Amino acid sequence: MKTKITVLISCLGISGIIWLATTLNEFHEYSFVTTPHLVYIPEGLAPTNNLPEEINIKFKAQGWKLLSLITGEKPSLDIRVLNASTYQKLYTKNIVRENKWFSPEFSLVSVMPEEIELILDKRITKRVPVALKGNISYKQGYGLANKIYFSPDSVTISGSYRALLKIDSVYTKPVEMTNLWELQELELELDNKNFLLDPGIVNATLDVQQIVEREFKFRSIEVKDLPPDRTVLLMPPAIDVIISGGIKELAELDTSLIRIYLYYSDIIASPGELAKVKVEIPENLKLVSALPEKIKFIIKKF
Repeated sequence: MKTKITVLISCLGISGIIWLATTLNEFHEYSFVTTPHLVYIPEGLAPTNNLPEEINIKFKAQGWKLLSLITGEKPSLDIRVLNASTYQKLYTKNIVRENKWFSPEFSLVSVMPEEIELILDKRITKRVPVALKGNISYKQGYGLANKIYFSPDSVTISGSYRALLKIDSVYTKPVEMTNLWELQELELELDNKNFLLDPGIVNATLDVQQIVEREFKFRSIEVKDLPPDRTVLLMPPAIDVIISGGIKELAELDTSLIRIYLYYSDIIASPGELAKVKVEIPENLKLVSALPEKIKFIIKKF
């Protein structure tokens, strides 16, 4: 009985080997989707348009010659442009054949799209600020106490003259964060679709704090641009201001950074005897209220 089982297993093994050898020796079609990369263009030039996001390649070859492609990492499609013409039409079958991973023993069936249009322009370089792209939400009662800090806060971009004219900032790749309640320090990759970046990664600090309100009482109001022969009596000469912001920011706030004032020109232009007070606060804070909103005034001449 054991002999029969051994013979059966041997037969199955031999049959499997024969089937595998036959299959690998036959011709098969294989297709995959890859991303094109522009790896070389003449010096001083840059593309103004984007390459297709995907290239679909289908070819035929013997099975054993396809093994490395099927089992390994999918190859990218490198594009080398030697011609300095500003407008070019590139045939994708020719591009595929020029890639090192493509073997002469492969028979190309199709490449989609069949053509790629490439428009070149003079390359320029400029420096632009970094901005965050994405959706960020905070735990109830929390928020940003300061604007997002980037290091570096600007990067050098290099690309075509026409493309860079329209760019005034570079965004990070999309970020999704929810229910934040404490300081966040992130390393973010920048989105560089059609230009070169230096550096391509920045550090971002999100100063997340509990958002609270604090009241400040001011017992004097400055009158600006007051003529030397005039004096203005304000009633009352005081104002109460409520400001919201990060709990640490408000606790350490220097009140000299809060400016309460009136312009004499606004006073004389005011209807009646009431003028609106101007309140300036640091940009990372929010003015909730300033009471009274308008102050009664009396102008006296010397």
